[in-house]
Amino acid sequence: MKTTLILISLFSFDLLASDALISLGERLFNDGRFSRHFWQNAQGQVNATLKNGESHLDVLVTPLGPVASPFSGESTSCASCHMVDQAFSNVGMRTYTDFAPTAPIPTRMDLQTHTARNTPGLVGIGSAFNRNRFSHWDGEFSDHAETVLGNFTGRNMGWLKTESSIALKNIVKILREDNGHAHQGAEFGGSYESVFRSGIDVEEDFRLNFSERVDFKKASDQEVINAVITAVTAYLDDLDFQKNEKGEYVGSPFDQFLLKNGFTTVPKKGETSKDFTERLRNFLQKLTTPKFIAEVEFPTHNKKFGFGHRELQGAKIFFNLPNHPGNKGSCFKCHAAPLFSDQSFHNIGTSQAIYDEVHGFGAFIQKYIPKEEYRADLYLNQAADNSDPSKMDLGLWNFYNRNIEVTEFFKKEICLGGPCDLEMTIGRFKTASLRDLAHSNPYFHHGQMADLTGVLAHYMKVGIQARQGLMRNPDPILKEIQLNGHGLQYLQKFLDSLNEDYE
Repeated sequence: MKTTLILISLFSFDLLASDALISLGERLFNDGRFSRHFWQNAQGQVNATLKNGESHLDVLVTPLGPVASPFSGESTSCASCHMVDQAFSNVGMRTYTDFAPTAPIPTRMDLQTHTARNTPGLVGIGSAFNRNRFSHWDGEFSDHAETVLGNFTGRNMGWLKTESSIALKNIVKILREDNGHAHQGAEFGGSYESVFRSGIDVEEDFRLNFSERVDFKKASDQEVINAVITAVTAYLDDLDFQKNEKGEYVGSPFDQFLLKNGFTTVPKKGETSKDFTERLRNFLQKLTTPKFIAEVEFPTHNKKFGFGHRELQGAKIFFNLPNHPGNKGSCFKCHAAPLFSDQSFHNIGTSQAIYDEVHGFGAFIQKYIPKEEYRADLYLNQAADNSDPSKMDLGLWNFYNRNIEVTEFFKKEICLGGPCDLEMTIGRFKTASLRDLAHSNPYFHHGQMADLTGVLAHYMKVGIQARQGLMRNPDPILKEIQLNGHGLQYLQKFLDSLNEDYE
């Protein structure tokens, strides 16, 4: 079997996937049999029930401290890190992310015990308003379809790079030999083979589209792999925030405020997010008699949210509209509506802050970082470590001129067709969405900020450092940020108004 990723889609992602394919993707997303732990302990029996789960899944690390994990006794699956309501009863809801700064992973000979980064939330990843489909904070994958196989055969599932061929064979074996009784098979329509071949789903009584069906008896191993990629990608594409029948976002108080005042929450057909954001700014600036949204309880947050005067003042700071003196957020320049992310890559000083915290103020600026001609096969994507100054996380630096799509995007969007240099990529990470933030803490790519107070304090700090020339490769927008105590309070109220009860 080839170990390289060959994407031969079974259907066009421009078309809506059937509910049956999305359901299959959900099943694969939650199936723990693709982990090395299962492969190692099942002794070739793909329908076996293991006596022991993976030890790193026994406890869930959360901002409230360790709690019992809903995955105790199981093998690692995508859902082990990308949670929704699995731990809702004792910790809370998630936007398909976890609760930890960095996710625990199976210990192997490389002695890694945690990922270098926080787990990105997946809600909205398939939105039609995404400008691109780059995956991971650093743009490692050009499309989240690539991410599917990268994770099924990757370190989070316990696999080393040298074991990718074994991981692929394990996937194929499970798909071909699954009997439909293990891992919620009955709930999802029986064995993978029968569902993919006939398209029948017993519970929902619907079928796969003809082009989505695969006969495993005739299919090659690569076609089976492609079926997995296609189904899970369809599931990811279906993850989005609450919308009405018109396709408008409606879940947050800010959404409701816009609709109540005669505006929309999504761009017009053919309108870019940047243009929509500018139209939204103009609307807010001209709004003289706003109709506010009363605070109501949001059950999955166990908290009340609304949109009133304070939230509106926060929105004005966010969008750089006339507001209280001394406050200029410039947030909208990276966090464009309606997803409140431009899906681009910015250096907001997070890598520098954590590196300097470990090695002392100014260490990051002074640290030698290889230029293109000396980079060779070096990847700098590890968490800062006080015992090893060479460990740092440079984000996009790792994949510029290595990933064709993200390189072309960077040249066009950041360099604007002008000269590019590897130094310009240092510390850049993909902009996170601000929707439903209370379900996705801790924040930033390194997960070091437990709450929004810390996030906003960071922006105040790096805004000053950028203006003083104390940041390495700072995003120019940082120099514009000026916030005081009142501004921080109002801005946080606006960010709270972007929360919703995700369903």
